[in-house]
Amino acid sequence: MRKSITTALTVLAVLFAAAGCSSAAEAEAEAPPSSVDSQTVTATPTPTIDDYAACDKVGGRLDDTLTITEQIVADGTGSTLDWNLLDDVAEDLHAADNVASPKMQGYLAPYSGVVFTLEAIRSGTLSGSQNLDTGAYRDSVAPLLGYCANDIGWSVNG
Repeated sequence: MRKSITTALTVLAVLFAAAGCSSAAEAEAEAPPSSVDSQTVTATPTPTIDDYAACDKVGGRLDDTLTITEQIVADGTGSTLDWNLLDDVAEDLHAADNVASPKMQGYLAPYSGVVFTLEAIRSGTLSGSQNLDTGAYRDSVAPLLGYCANDIGWSVNG
């Protein structure tokens, strides 16, 4: 008896599922077009890779990035750091990173690391006890500029 009840329930479930599918399909076919159907959906464009533009952004901030790094080396507490300058430099370095190729991002990451770390500490996303690698910044300047000048053809004078 139990087996026949289970079988009957299974048959009913299959019938209801089949009936549900056909009525849903009919309802879908008869439904008037919605306003969503007539709207055009636009995708967010992905940024174009442009190492020259990235080099230009970085090159325009060479002195400022050096200033920020020197200020944090001179006073590790950050009390004398020009936070407005940091915000401006960080904005340009983020813009450069957004259009940089993966190869250039490899050069850019150690260069911008101090600025991005200070920015994250200020925003509260990193602890103030975070170590700043100013040595990586120093060691990254020549390879980054070499890539920009030799591989990309960028120069300080444009």
